[in-house]
Amino acid sequence: MTLKKKTLQLFGLTAVCMGVVFMVALKTIVLNSLLAHEEMHLAADVERVLHLLGDEGRELQAKISFLAQRDDTCAFVKRPSPDYVRSNLPDAVLAAQRLDLIAFIDSTGKVVWGKAFYRGQGWRPVLPEGFPGSLAAGEGCFSRMVKASGGLTGLGLLPGGPALVAAVPVMPGTGTGPSPGAVIAGRYLDPEEVKHLAREAGLALDVWALTPIEKMPPDAAMAAQALLKGPEKLYTRLLSPEAIAGYTLVTGLCGKPVLLLRVTAPRTVYQQGQRSLLYLFVILVAVGALLGGITIFAFYQTVLSRLAHLSAAVRRIGMEGDLTTRVTVAGDDELADFAREINKMLAALEQSKQLRESEERYRALFDQALTGNYIALAYGRVLLCNPAYVRMFGFSSFDEALATDFFSLFPDEAAKEAFLWLLREKKRLELHEATFRRRDGQLITVVQNVIGTFDQRGELLQLQGYLFDITARKKAEEALARAKRQNELLLEAVGEGISGVDPEGKTTFVNPAALQMTGYAAEEVIGLQQHAMLHHTRADGTPYPEAACPVHATLRDGRPRSVTGEVFWRKDGSSFPVDYTCTPVREGEKIVGAVVVFRDVTARQRAEQALREAHTQIKQLVASISSILIGLDAAGCVQHWNGPAAETFGLAAAAVVGRPLSASGIEWEWEKVARGIAACRERQEPVRVDDVRYLRRDGKPGFLGLTVTPLVSEEGKHLGYVILAADITERKNEETQRVLRQKLESLGQLAAGIAHEINTPMQYVGDNTTFLRDAFATLSQFVARCQEFVAQGESGVVPADELAVALAALDWEFLGTEIPKALEQSLEGIGRVRKLVLAMKEFAHPGKKEKAPCNLNRAVESTVTISRNEWKYVADLEMDLDPDLPPVPCVVDEINQVVLNMIINAVHAIEAVVNKEAGEKGKIIIRTRREGDFAKIEISDTGTGIPPAIIDRIFDPFFTTKEVGKGSGQGLAIAHDIIVNKHRGNITVESEVGKGTTFTVYLPLNPPEEERREQVT
Repeated sequence: MTLKKKTLQLFGLTAVCMGVVFMVALKTIVLNSLLAHEEMHLAADVERVLHLLGDEGRELQAKISFLAQRDDTCAFVKRPSPDYVRSNLPDAVLAAQRLDLIAFIDSTGKVVWGKAFYRGQGWRPVLPEGFPGSLAAGEGCFSRMVKASGGLTGLGLLPGGPALVAAVPVMPGTGTGPSPGAVIAGRYLDPEEVKHLAREAGLALDVWALTPIEKMPPDAAMAAQALLKGPEKLYTRLLSPEAIAGYTLVTGLCGKPVLLLRVTAPRTVYQQGQRSLLYLFVILVAVGALLGGITIFAFYQTVLSRLAHLSAAVRRIGMEGDLTTRVTVAGDDELADFAREINKMLAALEQSKQLRESEERYRALFDQALTGNYIALAYGRVLLCNPAYVRMFGFSSFDEALATDFFSLFPDEAAKEAFLWLLREKKRLELHEATFRRRDGQLITVVQNVIGTFDQRGELLQLQGYLFDITARKKAEEALARAKRQNELLLEAVGEGISGVDPEGKTTFVNPAALQMTGYAAEEVIGLQQHAMLHHTRADGTPYPEAACPVHATLRDGRPRSVTGEVFWRKDGSSFPVDYTCTPVREGEKIVGAVVVFRDVTARQRAEQALREAHTQIKQLVASISSILIGLDAAGCVQHWNGPAAETFGLAAAAVVGRPLSASGIEWEWEKVARGIAACRERQEPVRVDDVRYLRRDGKPGFLGLTVTPLVSEEGKHLGYVILAADITERKNEETQRVLRQKLESLGQLAAGIAHEINTPMQYVGDNTTFLRDAFATLSQFVARCQEFVAQGESGVVPADELAVALAALDWEFLGTEIPKALEQSLEGIGRVRKLVLAMKEFAHPGKKEKAPCNLNRAVESTVTISRNEWKYVADLEMDLDPDLPPVPCVVDEINQVVLNMIINAVHAIEAVVNKEAGEKGKIIIRTRREGDFAKIEISDTGTGIPPAIIDRIFDPFFTTKEVGKGSGQGLAIAHDIIVNKHRGNITVESEVGKGTTFTVYLPLNPPEEERREQVT
């Protein structure tokens, strides 16, 4: 083989190997670098989308902030008003603001008003089902909505899908004072909104709610699961050779992930890199071939070949622009020196190019870094900053960032001075933690590396810093510390004993309650066999094998267990009864221990014994109750039926217990009893049902008084009822007789006066009748005389003088005047008697005992009429009756009795202060008015008044301040019973000693529903 062939083979093999190695290394380095570059750009795009979501949230917050700090909004939260809604929340305004939902909540999270936009239906005053509970899933979320000084923005999962949500606390117009609630606004992240965000970001975006993950596309579901399990905030995935996607979890309003965001970007840079590698490979092949030809040609050339080679090499370098290539230097002649000079020139050009590329790479790294980078002068002017710096401090643009003094970002002057002093002392700060204030006023915590540039005198010229925002990390660390402390406090505060064991049954931890119950110290049990210390012996003293221990069984098979009726042993050798559970602890599929939670049930066992004893006592107590007692469960079935119930209804307990009350066979007013039970269940309080008619064992009707009492557990669960009843037949008869006696007493007291009132008009009616009888006799004589004159006139002669004598004897001037007066007076007297008789009839007639609408003014007038003789010598009585007073549902004769009792009391009070012999009189005023849903009767007098010491007793039965024989003490008691108990009204009294008393009676115009049903029945 010739040297030429060997050289060609060696050069070719070397070129191929170098080319392959170079291409593999270059492809690995370049493509990996391009992939990392793609992921870095993708992370920046994702961050930009998240900031865009934040900007959208802040825009949404700004749109409702104008409502929050206003006095009328505070008033609206406390008392919603349609005028406020029409003035501030018309549909057109909400639609123009691109809102899909707006709601006002109070400080407890209760919605006081809200409306939502429904596709195809428009705005409706109905919020999505589950709102705002689905929004406030985090602990204290409602409280933070109300108390957050600047409000909250973020994402939330509503029944209609994920939405941008902003919440601003409602404050008075002054900006100070407690917040009564918050304004919440939402905008759904529907396809149109996602397209809007994609246009704003210039990227392809997709969003999915986290629940359920199974309904997501496969790539999104895989990304969601990876992000939920791992600490990474960004998950990247190649969708195709032409596209790459970045996934991240978006945290909701209350701090929990609610949304998965995907940003899809084309792989332009990566594909361009692949094409560049292909071009480079082609160039390297060509260069290798050319170098091989030149090397071979050098064997055949001398100086000219060397010069041609040098010229070709320089020309090739000029064509390729690769300044790293050097011409071959051979020998020690002029051509070699020329080649060396060319190489020096190429080295200088290469160094210049490397410096320029280094600056470009530094600027690219500076701009694309995730840290906030800046260069500032000593007095604070920012010369250079990167996008991360602009985002970190919330600037709207680079111009705003460069125009803002760097030192103005410190929270106060002291922090700035401390930073400058430390920088002057150390010249360089590494991992220095500091606090800055963003443009929106929010404080952030950063870790910074700062390099200071100083002059010869040590004065600061400029500083260059790299900031990394650790605010989220600090909050997470604080939350982790709080959670750890809460767990420790939970273990310390819980009343149950809690301990942990490893797979071998050795104690790994124990809480204070467990130590207190067992008498051990922590160092005495940690690391030792728990079964041998606490569970070695059964309650009867027999050994308890470890193999039979439920805790070790859980360690073996991994099943949780709940055990009762066993004992644990204390350090002092005593035992105590326990209930305990043992739960396995797993790492993956492996059981690494168990947690034992036990409770000392000594007190519970004692309580159970006491409960059994109490139950026995209650049964004996129920049996000893003399009243009728019926116990019902929640379904209305009889559970208790005591002896008086069996005796009263003639039904044995065995025939009734377990059956529904309605099927028990009791013959009573079922509708009234059923209404009482229903009212008791509705109001959850005892209900009294009076006058229930029933059939007694002797076949005669009787009356029962019932009290229905609800039975409610401590948790508020309805358990049933207890019905206590007593036979009130005799008492009702006695009350009827008492009222009748009072009425007869009143009538007896009025009888003499009524007789006098009737006698007075009847006297002058009798006198006038006698006068009319005499006048009629005179007129009869005159008529007879006139008849004689008529007979004489037929003969043609009428004696005029005799006619004049007859007229004079008639005295017609007197009779013509007095006869009409007598008739008028007689009719007036008869009218007075008739009126008095009608009034007496209306007052004394028992009427119906059911309530019926009546004319209250007429009842008052009748009572005033029949009592006239009682008051006319003592007082002047004025009536001011409302002509527009509607009919009042009442038992009219009972109301007559009440008014009469009040008038008589007023007369007696006035008699004590006036001098009747001197003609003095008091005054009684009776008024009727309508006051809301009540008719009011007001009876005032100018009597002695009631002393404050006894005013609370005046309605007590048989209480009286009158002298013996003047009163029975039952008038006001009966009036109170009639008005309050029978008519569901009220009586009030106002009195001042020496000036008089006013009684006011209130009668309901609209009786309760059950009372109206009773009237109908």
